[in-house]
Amino acid sequence: MARTTHEIAVDTVHDEIVVPNPFAQAILFFRADAEGEEKPLRVIQGPKTLLGGSMDTDNVAIDTVHNEIFITQEGSDSILVFSSRANGDVAPIRILRGPKTQMVFPRRVTVDPVNNLMAVVASKGILIFNRTDEGDVAPHCVISGPKTGLGGGEGYTLSKALLYPPAKKIIFGGGRRRMPKGQPRVPAYMAIWKYGDCGDVPPLYKLEDGTGMFDINPADKEIIMGDGRGVRIYYMPEAF
Repeated sequence: MARTTHEIAVDTVHDEIVVPNPFAQAILFFRADAEGEEKPLRVIQGPKTLLGGSMDTDNVAIDTVHNEIFITQEGSDSILVFSSRANGDVAPIRILRGPKTQMVFPRRVTVDPVNNLMAVVASKGILIFNRTDEGDVAPHCVISGPKTGLGGGEGYTLSKALLYPPAKKIIFGGGRRRMPKGQPRVPAYMAIWKYGDCGDVPPLYKLEDGTGMFDINPADKEIIMGDGRGVRIYYMPEAF
């Protein structure tokens, strides 16, 4: 099973930090200004949640418009959706799972509540669904193939994706993994596609740098990338 870095989310509407805990198989909600040893405001945890074991529950995306959170589950090849106001042992309000979804080892999920889209980074590539899709439904778009540089997705276990509604862009970062002895490393990079791109299409823009983990600063039109040596900031107005 692939392994990814843990990733939290910030609920700017309710002023909360949402933290996945893979070891406790739980989602924790804290005050945004919490510090020290502070009790969470709410905890989603228990058998009804279907949250997986070990390293499954290690990232979360939040939709502050519809008060929902999205969780990837690599072990069950699924996306679980909960109310962001939920607490305790509660069942997901939606589950996206099945062979038609083409999800194998989904690693990251990101949501655009404005255009009602959801993007999932999985072994096949980047899968685009409607935000409210559930059950066994096919993605309406898949970005995958040699021209994309994704390598089928198998080269990137440290990865992240963002949907940026104002510019209708898909921003992806893929990080290095340890390769078998004698094989070259898969280079880390950040790439950008536009909404509607499907199939084996090259990215509009690409940066080969950092670890593949990134953030964006739309106000200053900057891409922020980190590596083992520090933080690098690129001015990329074309991305915004």
